[in-house]
Amino acid sequence: MFDTPKILSSVHLKIIASISMLIDHICAVFFSYSQTAVMIRLTVGRIAMPVYVFLLCEGFFYTHNRKKYGLSLFITALISEPIYSAALYGSPWELSHQNVCFTLLAGFLMLCAMNELALKNRQIFHLPVIALFCLAAYFLHFSYDYSAILAFAALYYLHWHKNCIKGLSSGAVIAVFENTPGAFLAAVPLSLYSDKRGRITTAVKYLFYAFYPAHLLALYVIKTLI
Repeated sequence: MFDTPKILSSVHLKIIASISMLIDHICAVFFSYSQTAVMIRLTVGRIAMPVYVFLLCEGFFYTHNRKKYGLSLFITALISEPIYSAALYGSPWELSHQNVCFTLLAGFLMLCAMNELALKNRQIFHLPVIALFCLAAYFLHFSYDYSAILAFAALYYLHWHKNCIKGLSSGAVIAVFENTPGAFLAAVPLSLYSDKRGRITTAVKYLFYAFYPAHLLALYVIKTLI
């Protein structure tokens, strides 16, 4: 049976997702009325989210400190929110849309709840927990709302399967519910994932966290100046 070469580490996947997200936000900030930009966003720009969901699920199972992991997501979400709103919606206090870090944080908290239930042999309560987080994501206007939450749940159950299967699952859920077929493209880099972290220092790790608010701030400043 044909198997893909495993040549990408988690660092490589983060770089790919960051580039995809940057392209998506450039199109959104500067070319929001362009049909070409819309197509780019729905293809190249949609690679990022399934990859981030995948990496966060992997991180959930392998991190040594889940509290620190969750706290990092929470702080990044808070810092990013006014910058995200200003860059994409023109006001730092736009509450009808929340930045994607809140979505990732919600998914992470759901995984924590599901895992605790599984440890207590109470998997029967998984469905109501998933439903509760889906409702929260929808009514709190998180990016990708319940589609990302469902992708988290799917990857939780597929954790021990091959990367290509997990990647297709993550991309498929988001693609179907968000009507963004480009999310399927995320399965390509994910199928090449080597299950290795790659060489990363503490500084580089936090650089990836800082990239989200930093690139949005840069885009906002550029838009304001021109």
